[in-house]
Amino acid sequence: MWRLGMHILSDKAKKPVGYLYHNVILLPGHKVAGVILAHCIFTKSGEVKGKFFSGYLYNEMGQIIAKDSTGSGEEITAEQGKQIMIDAWNILSRTSNHICPWVVASDKWSDVELEEFLNQ
Repeated sequence: MWRLGMHILSDKAKKPVGYLYHNVILLPGHKVAGVILAHCIFTKSGEVKGKFFSGYLYNEMGQIIAKDSTGSGEEITAEQGKQIMIDAWNILSRTSNHICPWVVASDKWSDVELEEFLNQ
């Protein structure tokens, strides 16, 4: 089992809502929902949705979507890790717009949860 490089993403109530694993955003159950490339957040469809910096995932309006809690996440098997990387590569291959928006961070939390944000 692996646990290396997995960070917990938490909501404003400090409840775990996902994980960050080698710049791949995972939802519970290790479901790949997005990737972070050069601080830009991309969804499964390859769409730019926001930015990741200073330990927070922000939407384009600068509202906080999730916080990197830097705790150790769930364990995964080598096979799960391999599948996560394959799914992440599929997202990157669908990404055609690499223009990342300028985001001015605020301390306001979005009303939209991580999973909904990545699936909008």
